[in-house]
Amino acid sequence: MDRSPRPAPPDAPAAMPLRGIVAAAVTPVTVDLEIDVPRLVAHLGWLLANGCDMVSVFGTTGEGPSFSVDARCAALRAVVAAGIPPRRLLPAAMASAALEARRLAEEATTLGCRAVLMLPPFYYPADSAGVARFLDVAMGPKPTIDMILYHIPALSRFAFDTELIARLRDRHGTRLAGIKDSTGDRAHTLALARRFPEIAVFTGTDLDLLPLLAAGGAGIIGGIPNVNAPTLRTLIDAPAEHRADLEMRIGALFDAVVGFGGPMPIKTLVAYLHRDDAWLQAVPPISPQPESDRAALIERFVSAGFAFEAGLR
Repeated sequence: MDRSPRPAPPDAPAAMPLRGIVAAAVTPVTVDLEIDVPRLVAHLGWLLANGCDMVSVFGTTGEGPSFSVDARCAALRAVVAAGIPPRRLLPAAMASAALEARRLAEEATTLGCRAVLMLPPFYYPADSAGVARFLDVAMGPKPTIDMILYHIPALSRFAFDTELIARLRDRHGTRLAGIKDSTGDRAHTLALARRFPEIAVFTGTDLDLLPLLAAGGAGIIGGIPNVNAPTLRTLIDAPAEHRADLEMRIGALFDAVVGFGGPMPIKTLVAYLHRDDAWLQAVPPISPQPESDRAALIERFVSAGFAFEAGLR
């Protein structure tokens, strides 16, 4: 069955190019562990004004699976109602139940979001046929929103191989518009970009951004752009002779954040950036970052050259 869409009108969400710098936004929460929509809206607005082409909400960095589907759908509606352009939103659909993933995708579709970042099921072990069926159900019988496959086998326990990607592309047509490769394996990411030039291939690793763009890839969907998007934008736009220092700064920050692990180091830096400790709240099972780790991370953030003024007060 041909599921390819008709060309989108110029003002449609699909007219927004799937490429560039996309922050996988962290999610602020209240003391009652509910999504703090005003802070989320303010941060998304800051990101879009400071280097990001688009933003992705409720993914891994955004602690998506820790919130109910109802909470994520309500927050997404509120974000759009508050003025964040839906064509610049790539919400993640992270659910073990295919019908819950479909509900998230349908909400994104109704609101006019650019695409949905689709995670494979992550509880029961699955083979390629099972994941293909899951995606069929999650996207619905007549999908009208683009899908970006979320390849993060360390957490989902499933790897999209090239044979399956090709079969999914044949089945879903251009609705399968991209893939985010969060393996951290540069060779693998570059191979995907060369194998599927018609698909927008994103890396999740800051250090792989320029090599991926040179190989025809689309850009980055990552957590650290929550705080270094302005520098990544400068890197992309800078003459080649000025890139070495920028890459050194980006690499130093990447090493610092990865050294601590998880979304909380990024929340620490967002709290520092916005001068707002409310961002330090975590949703169980994730724990807040210890104060000593926060201090060490901020020191490395500043020493790497990211001591710019807070974006929000």
